[in-house]
This record gives sequence, structure tokens and C-alpha cells, in this order.
Amino acid sequence: MYAPLTAVILQSFACSNTVPGDFVMDHSQDVFLYDQSQTCDDFIFQTVHFISTIYLALAVIVGPGLLIFQTLRLRKWDLLNKNMALHGYAYESYTRRFCFWEAVPMLRKLIYIAVTDIFPFTPLIQISVHLGLTAVYIILVVVGRPYRKCTWKSTRNIRVIEIHNGFEVLANLSISLLQVGALLQVLGMMPPYLDIGTVGVIAVVLLVWLILFGLVALESPMDENEVYPVPETTNHSKKKVKFMFWRRNKVGEGLTDIELKERCQALNF
Repeated sequence: MYAPLTAVILQSFACSNTVPGDFVMDHSQDVFLYDQSQTCDDFIFQTVHFISTIYLALAVIVGPGLLIFQTLRLRKWDLLNKNMALHGYAYESYTRRFCFWEAVPMLRKLIYIAVTDIFPFTPLIQISVHLGLTAVYIILVVVGRPYRKCTWKSTRNIRVIEIHNGFEVLANLSISLLQVGALLQVLGMMPPYLDIGTVGVIAVVLLVWLILFGLVALESPMDENEVYPVPETTNHSKKKVKFMFWRRNKVGEGLTDIELKERCQALNF
């Protein structure tokens, strides 16, 4: 619901005259989920627009930043396991290194909406930005593998077969194929039957998702205590090592090691 709600809220600003109407889609025809019988001056529209603006400010703009800050703070203080019941919904699907990854798709969708629905870019620029972001996202998933390791019991020792990361790549490849088709159509190079092939690929992805959903019981379980291992830390800090040369008697005066050696040498006459 994040992307549809964000698109509707941003498009509603054209009707409220908050921003010029030519900077958004035609609100008289293209606005998603709008009742065209309602006018911009109605009390119902003004109330919904006010509430949606609050949602836009908190959940859409500030929300991803707060999510990144909170997860990184928990990781810094090694509290990911301890706060799993309270905040685990935001990071339990991801590795310790990419515990903030939930905000990445949100920011990606926000850029999509900004390029497509807000600013009057040409279709070529819009689809180029979309395709570029999808390519970067696929590379990040392949290289970083942000999702926690989840394999089937029969293949748990094979690193390549990872359910979450593999399906994420497969789904985004189908999206990239859809975007490539749009790019070819803008350039006037649309080959025949490409749209049918794209629909077929998306149908295969949906079928794979249904199969994976049905095979959840066969996934290898993971001990919750080993989900986010706490890194080893040394007991001696730099500050303690720096002042270890100073030794003070419990009763007498404070002496350094150098002064103590000089006094011992003075006694050996």
C-alpha cells in the first residue's frame, strides 16, 4: 500500500492548487482511486487531503530515514536480537549488515513516483531512470545478499541456492523486462509479441511465488539466537592502555615507572 497511497497523495496536490497542475498527472482523468464526482472544495476532499498530507510528511518522507536510523542504532549497540519482538518486523528478514534494507525499496518506489507522477519529464527520461534503478537494485542484491540465508533442508549447505535473494532477483528481472519493453516502445523499436512474452514471464514469477509459499514448511529452520551474532570485542580500550604506565600506591604518593626505577638505582650504591 506504500506506493499507491503515496501516488494518490502526491497527485491530490494538483487539485488543491498546492503545486502547479502541469507538474502532476491530469487529475480529471488519471488519478488513481479518485471519485471524479467530488470537487476540490468539498469538505470530504479537504479532510482526506489534510490527513493524507500528514501521512505523506510522517510515513513517506520521514519514515524511511527513521527506519534507517533506528535499525543502525540497534546494530551499533548489538540490540537486534534483544529487540526482535518489538522491532523485528523492520529487520528480521535481513542480515545484520543490511538490517536497514527495508527502507531501500521504499526510497526506490518514492523515486519512481517522483519521476513518473510529479515532474513533467519525457517518457524516455522516465523509463531510463526506472530501468537504471532496477539494474542498480539487482546488482546490490546479487553482490550484497541483504536477505537472511534461507534454504531448503536438502540444500542448506549450498550457498548459491538462497530462496529470498534468488526470488528477489527473479522478480526484479521480470520488472526490468517490462521496463525494457516500454523503452523499446518509446524508441519505436518494439518487436512483435514482446508484450506477450513479458506477460508470460510475469506469470512464471507469480507461479514460482506460489510454489515457494507452499514449500515454506520445507525451509531449514534457523536458531533465533544465531540470527544476529554479536561481534567479539576486546576488553582493553585504547584509553586504558594509554595510562597503564601510571601506577599509584594505595597509601603513598603517586609514582610513575620511570621514577620508581630511578629511586631503585639510587638505592643500589
